[in-house]
Amino acid sequence: MSKLLASIQTHWPLFSIIGFCLLTFLCVTAAWVLDNELLFAIPFGVLLVSTTLFDFKPIYYLLLLMLPLSIELELPGGFSTDLPTEALMIGLTLVWGLYILSNPKKINSAFYNHPIIILLLLHVLWIGVSVLFAQIFVFSFKYFLAKLWYVITFVFLTHLVIKDQKQFKIAFWCILLPLTFTVVQTLIRQAGYNFEFNDANKAVTPFFRNHVNYAVMQVIFFPFAWYARKWYPSGSLVRGFINLCLLIFVVGIFLSYTRAAIITLLAFPLVYWMFKL
Repeated sequence: MSKLLASIQTHWPLFSIIGFCLLTFLCVTAAWVLDNELLFAIPFGVLLVSTTLFDFKPIYYLLLLMLPLSIELELPGGFSTDLPTEALMIGLTLVWGLYILSNPKKINSAFYNHPIIILLLLHVLWIGVSVLFAQIFVFSFKYFLAKLWYVITFVFLTHLVIKDQKQFKIAFWCILLPLTFTVVQTLIRQAGYNFEFNDANKAVTPFFRNHVNYAVMQVIFFPFAWYARKWYPSGSLVRGFINLCLLIFVVGIFLSYTRAAIITLLAFPLVYWMFKL
């Protein structure tokens, strides 16, 4: 028995590949016979779950990659969700909970005792208390849950993944490339509408709900892109590409016709000076 277990452990990568190929073949065959396209998703779901259990960092980076590319989907009962990002956030929230329960000694008490983190936790706790007295409990509870998986994923899980500049660079490029793509294709579509304000919301679909969300995402990411320039020497191809992306964001923000985003962009030098003080 011990020899059998040792053999399985040694050849586990090969067994995993064979098993995944067999599962894919069965799902494709079943989807064809039963005429059910949803069965095609099973192998990808298994691959996603297994990858997350062994190492959730690639899934976290996948979430960042999909942020500018997510699409809002209306659900029955007046609800809506962003796919695939919100599904990934829910899954990563569960992964974070399992990780904390199985690795309690790895909890960084200094991080969780930081005043900003304590204020954030009090903020979420107060939302939870407010849910108990809400007139429409279902909507309030859904808002509370959404707040939980946003905070856990983008604050607590980020603390576990991004620990130095190397991880920060990966996260940066995961957002920069798809965001630049969405801005460029939006500008091309806006040109087809002669850059009319009345067609701004139409041009930003399907990746953004409206022109405000479109502009806000660019203006929030702008300082990170500006900071990332110093990673690369002046005159280098990569730095030139980031400069081009910054120019595209400036054009995208101004042609979004979102006053708050435009004012924020113009106020960046003043804000930078205030932080320096």
